Amino acid sequence: EIRDYEKLKIFLEQTLQRYNKTPLMLSMDLVMFHDAILNICRIVRILRRPRGNLLLLGIGGSGRQSLVRLAAFICDIALFQIEIGRRYGHTEFKEDLRRLLKLCSISNREVVFLFIDTQIIDTFFLEDINALLHTGEVPNLFRQEDIQEIRNQLSPTLNRQGILDTNVNTMQFFYNRVKSNLHMAICMSPFGETFRNYIRMYPALVNCTTIIYFSEWPHEALIDVAHHFLIKYNFELEDNETIHRTLANLCAFIHLSSKTLANKMKDELRREIYITPTNYLQFVRNYSR
Repeated sequence: EIRDYEKLKIFLEQTLQRYNKTPLMLSMDLVMFHDAILNICRIVRILRRPRGNLLLLGIGGSGRQSLVRLAAFICDIALFQIEIGRRYGHTEFKEDLRRLLKLCSISNREVVFLFIDTQIIDTFFLEDINALLHTGEVPNLFRQEDIQEIRNQLSPTLNRQGILDTNVNTMQFFYNRVKSNLHMAICMSPFGETFRNYIRMYPALVNCTTIIYFSEWPHEALIDVAHHFLIKYNFELEDNETIHRTLANLCAFIHLSSKTLANKMKDELRREIYITPTNYLQFVRNYSR
């Protein structure tokens, strides 16, 4: 239960500063507006559950990935992502899954696997993710030489616990650790036929996750985000704060007006234009330079 909202906001801002100072972390410039704070709390609560998995629905730029990164940092959970290259395919994805599961089991690390729908270059990816969500295992993922390597590395642990280190016992122990340590955070856009096909073909995406919907940024959030970037600019006038606030309101007004015009164009011309948070961030950043 949150008793002091302002203290929570300060804690999250300080945690973000610590995150950005941590070596090898991807620096993030986040604004802690109300909806973002609520979503961080939801993500943290789910990551603290055993087998807590997430399906984060929203358009690009709504903050899904950034909030998962910060929530994982708060929970002291490692973050794992695949890197898509030109020749990346199902073989490379399976190799990444082997590395991920070994990290969870052999290294006994709690890990969040952050996966984005733009990384689905092969539907076999979702087939494997569906299996992981549903059973905690991926059929035929490990080759015989992989199993032997896992057995060699886990043998001392099994012996200490009085477990006979057969292949069957070893892999059962291996996957039990995976189930205890792995969290899935899957980011998808809920719009279009593609998403509907995914959840129909791979039901574990919905049945084995907690869904968090990232709605459109409200007017107050748009103002807070614009103010966050504009405040860094000194207009060298007496009342800088009033100017910053006025400009922030103007930025929010322009963005919302653009959305209204985009909807009008869709109705009248049957031409769809998406006005996203990413567009807004680019607009404000360019203006504040």
